Amino acid sequence: MPRRFIVLCIVAAMAACTSTSVKNSDATKVGSHESSNPIVRARLQARVDNIRYQRGMSLIANLEHIANYGEEAIPVCMQGLQSPYAMTRMGCAWVLGRIGNVTAIPELRKLLDDDVAFVRYEAESQVCTLGYKAGYRVLVDGLHRYRDHDCCKGSF
Repeated sequence: MPRRFIVLCIVAAMAACTSTSVKNSDATKVGSHESSNPIVRARLQARVDNIRYQRGMSLIANLEHIANYGEEAIPVCMQGLQSPYAMTRMGCAWVLGRIGNVTAIPELRKLLDDDVAFVRYEAESQVCTLGYKAGYRVLVDGLHRYRDHDCCKGSF
């Protein structure tokens, strides 16, 4: 019992440390997050806009760079989830999962019915990573559907 109490206190303290407050009246508000630095926001927006053109290591490096901004990147990535480009939606879902802020779960869950399969799978993967386990269906369906595909033989 005391161990659970200590763990609960640590988790509560960590949750309190992750929230930020902005006292700047010019802050841009998206959801429950605020961005106080317009220069940083513009740079992040440019990186999110470039996701659709990138592949391979340049895509991974860009996503890592965006994720390294932490909570400052959340508003831009939340907007990116509504992009008409599937790669941008997928990349923003990955970044939100990498940042690890559970407030992104409702927006990520909206992507579970996306028209593009890899966007659905990435959103589900990140939702599960963030701790919402009720939606494994997309991942399981994807694995089941492709288990007989040539690229997956021997993996199951």
